[in-house]
Amino acid sequence: MMKKLLLSGVAMVVASTVVAQVSDTPVFEHETRCTLDVAPPEICDGNLPQIVYTNENEIVVLDDNFKEIKRFSFETQEVKPVETDYRALPIFATDKEEYPVAEGTKFTVGTALSYIQENLNNNIKVEEHGTETWFVCEYYDSWRYEENFPRVYYSLKSDGSLWYTYILYKEITAYSDKWIQIHEPTVYEYTSYPGNTYLNINGREIDGSLTATQKLFNDDDAYEYIVPIFTYKTAEYYEGACINGMYEYKTAEVGDFVTGFKIMNDKGETLQTFNSSWHRMYAFILGENIYFTPDSEKYYRVNKSGSSTLAEVSMPSGVSISPRVAQNSTPVNITATESDSDRTIKVISANGSIMTTTKIPAGSTSATINTSRFRSGTYIVLVSEGDKMVENCKIIIR
Repeated sequence: MMKKLLLSGVAMVVASTVVAQVSDTPVFEHETRCTLDVAPPEICDGNLPQIVYTNENEIVVLDDNFKEIKRFSFETQEVKPVETDYRALPIFATDKEEYPVAEGTKFTVGTALSYIQENLNNNIKVEEHGTETWFVCEYYDSWRYEENFPRVYYSLKSDGSLWYTYILYKEITAYSDKWIQIHEPTVYEYTSYPGNTYLNINGREIDGSLTATQKLFNDDDAYEYIVPIFTYKTAEYYEGACINGMYEYKTAEVGDFVTGFKIMNDKGETLQTFNSSWHRMYAFILGENIYFTPDSEKYYRVNKSGSSTLAEVSMPSGVSISPRVAQNSTPVNITATESDSDRTIKVISANGSIMTTTKIPAGSTSATINTSRFRSGTYIVLVSEGDKMVENCKIIIR
């Protein structure tokens, strides 16, 4: 089933204008430097892996002699980068303490700076604030707000007097009057190329991405691949403390977002479409089954014999979980109908790692999952009885 799954578990770099030959058989010629993706042995059933590389709009499949097996094109999209802007609406109430320095002395900007540097080793930043000049020595919580909130500074007044000023930022009680930028804007450039799928085998992440497969999703002769679906939109997210309905932080994004994925074949046909709130799909192998998740919210099992390429994981009959949404370290209780056989429960993270394994002994109807070492996220619960495996869709740890 899996011997022709193509995954970039190993990358082979080929220099320009290379013609590889094995047994005097010319194979492929590539005019520029390219990377060959090679499937890892765990998914090749011990057979020699196939090799694949991607041109600007083509996928080329090679055999272990570097002989071209298949070449087909895929539709590329022009993707607008997502620009992200981070801002904060500070919610500090402040008290200010001021003390005169060298009373009776008239300072200029130059003499004030010299006086301060003689008494401090700090790097001084000079700022103009209306009729005053500030010599800022220290900022409040600079990792959050950068240089927007001085904590210690000297202020040179218009009459030439110099004052030492210390700001006390008290408990969160009130908002300031404007949003401020707290980080430099970032730009994320997503790609429409196949390969935004990451595989995890027995809890070990494989370095690379799923490029193409012939026998993973079905048994026909076509090659399948997964590509993202993009939607241009703007979005704002709010977080942090909330006072009177206003949040402390705002993240604004605009651009082409990944809003789903589709499985396509080399004929250009779409086999299945998924909605997603994340920009890549994860795949992991457990026993004889392969699972995919596009967003850690829904999980799908490869279903070659069914009407859908991937079948959504559903709650097994006779098994219930409470709470389905839990805080970290809150025990999660599993209740099942009575059985004469032991049942094994595995909790799997979104990237395929086995977080914990527990049992419901024969004759018992309950078990408890310890979530103390679980990070926030969505987890899938697998319940097996002998050789029979059933699945529970998910639990969420906050």
